[in-house]
Amino acid sequence: MKKTISIILSLLVLLSASLVSACADTVKAESGSNNKIYFDASGWDNLKSVFCHIWKRGGEAFFSWQVKKEMCTKEGDKWSYDLSKLNDSEKMPNGIKDGVDYLVIFSAVTEDWKPYQTYDATFGKACIGDTLKVNVGKKVESPVDSAKNADEAVWTKNKNKYGPHLAITSLGNIVGKFLCPKEKGTKVIGDWLPIYYKSKYVKPVNVLADAYPKFGIKTAVDLTDIYKYIVGKKTGEDEKTMKKMLEDAFIKAYSSMKHDCLPIRNTMKVKVVNKTFKAKELKKKAITYKAVKVTKAKGKVTYKVTKKNKSLAFKKGKITVKKNTKKGTYKIKVKVTAAGGLVSGNVCYYDKTVKKTVTVNVK
Repeated sequence: MKKTISIILSLLVLLSASLVSACADTVKAESGSNNKIYFDASGWDNLKSVFCHIWKRGGEAFFSWQVKKEMCTKEGDKWSYDLSKLNDSEKMPNGIKDGVDYLVIFSAVTEDWKPYQTYDATFGKACIGDTLKVNVGKKVESPVDSAKNADEAVWTKNKNKYGPHLAITSLGNIVGKFLCPKEKGTKVIGDWLPIYYKSKYVKPVNVLADAYPKFGIKTAVDLTDIYKYIVGKKTGEDEKTMKKMLEDAFIKAYSSMKHDCLPIRNTMKVKVVNKTFKAKELKKKAITYKAVKVTKAKGKVTYKVTKKNKSLAFKKGKITVKKNTKKGTYKIKVKVTAAGGLVSGNVCYYDKTVKKTVTVNVK
């Protein structure tokens, strides 16, 4: 009896171990399926192997290009990449992390050696389990080498947050649509400008934002407007004209770079004085007064009237209300610029421009 019970207990232990093992395999399989990204290669022909290349934005890749650890698995009409492979990376052994920006490229080796590759797509933890699909017929210029292009690819579930990486190519063209979640538009501009213009006036990169007002952009974080303005889509100017305009702007903005000095912001302040006069006074004579007061300016101050008024004359900050000016409200717009540059010792300033409107009322 004891022997029989012992045999039964042994069988139960074996059965229990088998069930635990089976459950573990099930959990592992489910875990694996939840730790994959998928690739829809529709439109790519004669595929032998597909590879998934992932890297940290601005940093290293998990693995070298198209090594075994980057190889994908065919699953039905898609290819899958198991992200647990990333844990084997010597460079970044902890896999995909929260709050870190990544980019991904899928590439293929074909029977006829025809090269296939997707354009850089932004990627994060939210994309795990999602499918990146080739946008057949849509080619994207390479930001690094404009002579090359790649196939655009879009995420299926995360198409409104992740996808083709927004960048400026070496030719100055804008490609892609999405910045990485933690990526700054100012950094994109800063990385691109020195390459595109090869100008001494566009460095150092960390102070490029000071030149943005030269483009008519009020805020450096308004990335879309900066991009549109740079390529001329906002102003309608062609690229050649735009490039010259930008170069001129940088020459002015970085005039202090001509000197071996520490550049700092111009401290110029501009105050406008609006006045009211009686029509009776103006019947006898014209009246002149100081309408624009400038203080703390660094460098030579110049004035330019950007919107004239036939009843008002402007010169060096003073407005003259002409004789016999009738009752009404009169306005002019002026632009005041402090040239900056080397002012004293080894201290130099950027130039600064302020736009103002002066109003004169005649009663």
